[in-house]
Amino acid sequence: MMLLLLLWACAPAGALARRGAPRERGALPALLQCWATPRFWRAARRDGWADSPGVWRRLGRRPGLRADATCCSTDKVDTVLHYRPWPVANRLRSHVRTMLDNKARSLDDQKGFTAAVANTVSRMESQGWSCREVVGGALQARVAAHQRSSELAREGFGLARRVAALTLRLHCLLPRRQQTLASTERALRLSVRRLAALLLRLGGEARSLAALDLRLVSQDANACLPAPLLALTAGVMAPAATLEETVYALGYPFVRASGSVHAWNGWVDRAALALSRLPAKLAHQMKMITSSFEPMAREGPASGTFWDHRLLTEPREPWRWPNHWDAAPALPADEAGACGASQGRSCDDTALVLLVSNRTCEVEVERAWASAEQLLNTTDGTQVLWLEDSIRDPWVTAERPVHAARLARRVRRAQGTAEGSRPGAPRAAVVWRRHQNTLDNRRVACLHLGGGVGGRGALVGDLRGDAGGSPACSAGALAGSSGVAAGALWSLHHSVAHPLSPPALSAGMTRVDAAAAQAEGAQQGRAAAASGATWATAGLQRYLAWHRRAVRAWRDGGPEMPRALVYVCNPLELCGGHGDRTNGILTAFLLAVLTSRAFFIDLDSPVPLGTALQPRRGEDGEFLLDWRLQGGAVGVASHNFYLDDRVGFQVDVSWLVRDASSTLLLSMNHREAGALLGHPLLRRRAQELGLRQRPDLYARLWATLFEPAPPLRARLRAAQQELQLDEPLPWDSAAGSPAAGGYLGIHFRAGNESARLWWDPGRHALSSLDVFLDCARIAERELGLPAETKWFLSADTEAALRTDRVEQLRRDGKVVVLLDGWRIAHVDRSNAHLALHGFMDSYAAYFLLASARAVVLSRSYFGETAAEVGAVPAAYFAEGCVRTDLRSS
Repeated sequence: MMLLLLLWACAPAGALARRGAPRERGALPALLQCWATPRFWRAARRDGWADSPGVWRRLGRRPGLRADATCCSTDKVDTVLHYRPWPVANRLRSHVRTMLDNKARSLDDQKGFTAAVANTVSRMESQGWSCREVVGGALQARVAAHQRSSELAREGFGLARRVAALTLRLHCLLPRRQQTLASTERALRLSVRRLAALLLRLGGEARSLAALDLRLVSQDANACLPAPLLALTAGVMAPAATLEETVYALGYPFVRASGSVHAWNGWVDRAALALSRLPAKLAHQMKMITSSFEPMAREGPASGTFWDHRLLTEPREPWRWPNHWDAAPALPADEAGACGASQGRSCDDTALVLLVSNRTCEVEVERAWASAEQLLNTTDGTQVLWLEDSIRDPWVTAERPVHAARLARRVRRAQGTAEGSRPGAPRAAVVWRRHQNTLDNRRVACLHLGGGVGGRGALVGDLRGDAGGSPACSAGALAGSSGVAAGALWSLHHSVAHPLSPPALSAGMTRVDAAAAQAEGAQQGRAAAASGATWATAGLQRYLAWHRRAVRAWRDGGPEMPRALVYVCNPLELCGGHGDRTNGILTAFLLAVLTSRAFFIDLDSPVPLGTALQPRRGEDGEFLLDWRLQGGAVGVASHNFYLDDRVGFQVDVSWLVRDASSTLLLSMNHREAGALLGHPLLRRRAQELGLRQRPDLYARLWATLFEPAPPLRARLRAAQQELQLDEPLPWDSAAGSPAAGGYLGIHFRAGNESARLWWDPGRHALSSLDVFLDCARIAERELGLPAETKWFLSADTEAALRTDRVEQLRRDGKVVVLLDGWRIAHVDRSNAHLALHGFMDSYAAYFLLASARAVVLSRSYFGETAAEVGAVPAAYFAEGCVRTDLRSS
């Protein structure tokens, strides 16, 4: 009782003054509690006097409560009251009202659809249909469960409103009598326990329905049930939570030492999602089942999504991915005899790496370019690598290249002229470092130098300036910093003239010896293991073995239940598209690994993930990590929602790590590897697992979790045959041999051109498609791919696939597209019918991009994450056609 009192009550300042020290924890975040100092308390009462009547009116006049004696500044109260305002006269106007009213309206919409399904079931006639009883029973069970869960949800919404109102009144209004304070605290405690008990009842509904589905499957009724329903019965079920655990989870957002309105709104999201998940799931399941019997679903191209009952591959077919060796490095070694071929020129085999960033002053880049150009014109065999490092603030989603595009154009013009005049011309390359979550710049440079490093290694000059802000571009500030480029030039010339005496390095210069560079380059052997499983799971073997024991403990109901983390993407909630979901899943998986939690996935929007992907099998035929989950852990109150909220997640990492809940639910759509690997509480664990310096970390995590399920494999083979793409592709590659041939992938995303089918922010104008095609030509030439290499073009609108230039390239056999019979859909923003039918085709396009030898990327996570999870050897950012490093995850 006392624990709940401390957790959910926040006495006003007057009562605190009578009792002594303030309470340590309250139902509102500490930043909304203004009893910290008497001075602040007095100022708050004085400054908020004029506003208090308005606060009083919004909270409602109640006997025994005085708004003019508020214990805290009313401007902070207004911050809560006005957040996402929903005008309801004389009631609490806040995120509480907005979120819960929206959920209630959603239930009303679901009620109409559920009634139509119930009417259809009641009119079913047998007429020799053997599946009538099975299908009708499955639908009828969901109709009844939806009715019960909707009633529970509506009751829960009322309780959530009551808890919110009681909390605000208890915190912000001073009761006239001590008895009023005690009665308010008592009502709050009882409301919280009722809300927790209601969530447990919702969990019980979900468990009962999952048990019914298992009985249907065990009765050999698989032929009557669509594949999405069968996918829901796979996996293990989360243990039921206790009342005490649920009360703890409801109150945990407010145990922070400091807080903000973010914590208050997080509590509202947590309660609303926990209450509405089951009705939303059930309504969408009925939509899936009824859609499965439409003629297009049974006979059309999407029939595999609905009626391919082989949801697991046989153990004898291990998934072999990635299956290709690296493309030519950015700086390949010169041909034999090229060095010193021109008379009067020096011969050197040292590489120069110049590090710049989006915050490097343009004038400094120009001076470095002049120095590097002079070096290339006076030496043979020297290699120059420009590496632009994207430095971003933690809350910034991404940066685009600033200097790299201009540098790349200059290098290509210079090399084009030089290559036309003499063989063995000096070589230079430009690489844009997209992410910086794992590898440091030295390792990235070594990976790209590859065979271009001669016997004397490489010199690295750092021109990035202050990573904390843009460097000044005044002449005085540049006088000292520009010495880095000059020092690099002098060091290289000294090494040519005096090869036996290493030059003294100037400020900002470092040296990488040849052996170290060769060792770094050797780590690129992605296809060293026959199946790729060893490459994927390096450092994770102990966690994977523990995860298998955790799954058995959940299945057998042992005395000690392991803790778990579940990535959640459910119907009627935003999840993001393919790239967003990949980022969210892999970030959640990384957090589970670093906090020693078993990892599971509850994704059933628009169809269960198990229809397209299955857990990865090892060479022994066993799952590496079985992430499948029955019932979705419905009723668990610890649901944390961070969609498009990087700041909120980064602020909450410590809080999530310390959460004692047995099961955490996490919804998010951003890549947060850097925030996790560098966090003080997780850094040591990341180092122990060897994650901080592992190339292609995202690809390894993805390959540990997934491989295509049979329905997706069948769709991929159909795409391969239709496009006549060269083999081998990952699902049937030869073990241990590099890919011969292959193709180049182009991902073009217009965004706003899809408005007739779904709303999406604009990305690229259709007129910019020529930029993508021109970049593909450049990439093909730079990587040494054959002239007959095909280009697979994937776009989010048919308009891009039917432009004049694309049509001509298609007639020439150069460009191949998936058009007739293939659906273009956005898995999150499309209407339900289009999303259901286009889900598998979207994954097929995703895998085709991931299997390419090289890709040209748009401003979209779809193509970028496809290239990363496939460990595509070479990627180019279309704007400026900049070679892009994706290995730093």
